Amino acid sequence: MRGDRSPSPRAIYEPYFLGLSVRTSLRRAHSLLDYLSDPEALRARLRWPVFNWDVYRTCRRLRDQRLWFDVILDVGANVGSFALAAAYFFPEATLEIFEPLPACQRD
Repeated sequence: MRGDRSPSPRAIYEPYFLGLSVRTSLRRAHSLLDYLSDPEALRARLRWPVFNWDVYRTCRRLRDQRLWFDVILDVGANVGSFALAAAYFFPEATLEIFEPLPACQRD
């Protein structure tokens, strides 16, 4: 039993978490609208064996800035989501893909 009437930790931190939750919700809503407004992303989501929205969006933004790459290195390729997006957005680039941990590789 609490002898003192100090507020519970939840009562102190709950407003902060509520604010964070609203911010996170707004960020996710914006990301969802961005995703739904890009027909290429929807096609990629359905056709690619591995799809990651954040990786797709990063590569799309690099392409939209009219950047050009001779070689793209993906060190720590894991399952290849970045390599797949990079190959799609920069077909003229040579991709060098390395995954040093065999347990993380995907066939």
